[in-house]
Amino acid sequence: MAEMEAVLGEFEGVQQRLLAALPNPGRLWVSGLTGRDRAVLLHGPRGVGKTSFMLRAAAETEGVYLSMDHPALAGLPLHEWVEHLFKRGKAHVYLDEVHHAKGWGLSLKALYDAWPDRHLWASGSSSLL
Repeated sequence: MAEMEAVLGEFEGVQQRLLAALPNPGRLWVSGLTGRDRAVLLHGPRGVGKTSFMLRAAAETEGVYLSMDHPALAGLPLHEWVEHLFKRGKAHVYLDEVHHAKGWGLSLKALYDAWPDRHLWASGSSSLL
């Protein structure tokens, strides 16, 4: 648990650094989505703005952004990371490059079903999405 908290603390800093580096104004990657949308799966080619869009959405909703291709997150299943955040009271979790997480599809469905009052967004550039 302490190791998980340390990694999540590190990612808070990563989220802030990435958000600070975004150009202003941001380009409109998609319209019509709001923080009220419970589940969203963004897919598209690299470089179109998925990460920027999710970082901005996380900032607007006080959500948590995790880049699932980061080696620090490889030690635990996706389901455990997100469930831990939900249990900590986080209402919005944003998972970038989700296809890097083993069993991501099953994990997203299980989390969506088990936490009906929480919001879970995911993105990726893989054709597996």
